[in-house]
Amino acid sequence: MKKLASIVLFVALCLTSCGDDDDALTTGQRIISELQSVIAQNNVVDVGISRAGFGWNGSGSSDFSFQNESIRVDDRYYNINRLTEYRVDSYTKNVNGQDFEIVVLILTMDI
Repeated sequence: MKKLASIVLFVALCLTSCGDDDDALTTGQRIISELQSVIAQNNVVDVGISRAGFGWNGSGSSDFSFQNESIRVDDRYYNINRLTEYRVDSYTKNVNGQDFEIVVLILTMDI
């Protein structure tokens, strides 16, 4: 009987540890995954940062990357867990007299 109880306990532990990998993601990792999907689906070129309660300044940067639970934009790091909202927008950038429409992901941060 002890052997049967040990086997049942072992099987139960194996089944519990074989849960969905998504459960192991932190909130920040889930947010980053969502943002990466938005970037890919909308052909986002730039990321702009807006401070909660203030408007977006109208510019963005193509020098951005996700690292751990942060986003680096140029040389500044922002904790992705401080994100309050995001939206996809566009603006016109003039390069050598020619206008280009730039798709930007605007992140509103509680900073």
